Amino acid sequence: MNLILDTLFSANTVSATIRVLTLLTYGSMAAVINVTSGVNNIGLEGILLSSALIAVIGSWAAQSWVVGMLCAVVWGIAISLIFGYLVMELKTNNILCGLAINMFASGGTVFLLSVLTGQKGSSISIPHQVAPRFTIPLLSDIPVLGVLFTDYSFFTYLSLFVILFVYIMIKKTPLGLKIRAVGLNPNSASSVGIGVHKVRYTAFAISGAIAGLGGAYLTMGYFSSFTRDMTAGIGFMSIAACNMGGATTVGAFLSSILFAFANVFSNVMQSLQMSVDLINGFPYFITIITLFVIGFINYQRKKKWELKK
Repeated sequence: MNLILDTLFSANTVSATIRVLTLLTYGSMAAVINVTSGVNNIGLEGILLSSALIAVIGSWAAQSWVVGMLCAVVWGIAISLIFGYLVMELKTNNILCGLAINMFASGGTVFLLSVLTGQKGSSISIPHQVAPRFTIPLLSDIPVLGVLFTDYSFFTYLSLFVILFVYIMIKKTPLGLKIRAVGLNPNSASSVGIGVHKVRYTAFAISGAIAGLGGAYLTMGYFSSFTRDMTAGIGFMSIAACNMGGATTVGAFLSSILFAFANVFSNVMQSLQMSVDLINGFPYFITIITLFVIGFINYQRKKKWELKK
């Protein structure tokens, strides 16, 4: 037991949690914008996965990780806008549309990878660039807390600015006010002259850009190559973190911390020689339990509100 506790609170565990948290942060912030605008994008998993491969291809073609990152951002925006068009203009069910994007990404990335490399499992044969890692001087020398500022990808530090950007954009800007208004009541927003579709398209574009950054981090920061279906449900976990946090920036980030720790904890549990399948399913088990608890709490609140009426 002491060995498990020492491992859980070691510097390596903290570093691993922060690296997983970075990916969840991009996903959950993208989900927050979508949910706030009133349309939940279930295709987030597919956007993260496909952007990860596009980042590799862009970085390989230009031999620049910056170009790879920008390619992933543009791809994320494009897929999100397509999702928005299908849902808003063609009245497609957003759940089915999101699942279609996920399936397209899963199969499409394998096909594209096969065309480029002749392999269906990994992009290891493509010599692409990865984002640099940084250690912040002075801060990294702080006892205990120094691990928070030592040897992390550019994308990890960028994620902090993404959180700040999403918070300010939603809470402090006219665009954020319009996104919240459209999400709460599109008919009322339209009655006061707000273009519902225009605002939602803007929200989709921003969320797609953030998800694209998450995909780029996946192959140029978290890993150094693309692997088939490498997201492994992280997009769905990001959506769960968003909903658990009440679709707020701070709440989604705190929920992401919980899920990131659960993900790392599942790796630590391997030292107990438990079933690998059971261990790998632990983060998703936590996701189901937390969503059940939140649903029950919301149900009780709604019930009390109806009784007061």
